Amino acid sequence: MSTLQLTFARQYRKKTTGKLVFVYNVKGTAAQLDAYRDAQGSFLVEDEKGQPLFFTSRYVGEACPLVANHEGTGFYADTTTMDKQAAMVEQYGGNLGQALAAQIASSVTSMRSTGVSSQGTPESAGKGLGIV
Repeated sequence: MSTLQLTFARQYRKKTTGKLVFVYNVKGTAAQLDAYRDAQGSFLVEDEKGQPLFFTSRYVGEACPLVANHEGTGFYADTTTMDKQAAMVEQYGGNLGQALAAQIASSVTSMRSTGVSSQGTPESAGKGLGIV
């Protein structure tokens, strides 16, 4: 099964804890969305248009693949690209690490303003509540 796609929708702070929560729209084929809905069960939350949502305490970019776990019982955001970038910044450290971090931050900012995801696709294109 190919992966679902997350696109950033909004964020909010929980009233009880003050923790930041990021909300993503889940996009995919009808079969993929059915599998996501089944895995979410009673924890499924949909927007006003009936599209499923994914909630996480981690920002996973403006767009990110959403993949099923090995058991097929839950889904998680595939942050491989972001993890690689963070590893490069840490690996090189110092001035080079700072320069890499600045370049990555700049590309994320420009992607958001132009509507292109970190995967190079248009922005329009876990278990429980999907909390990572």
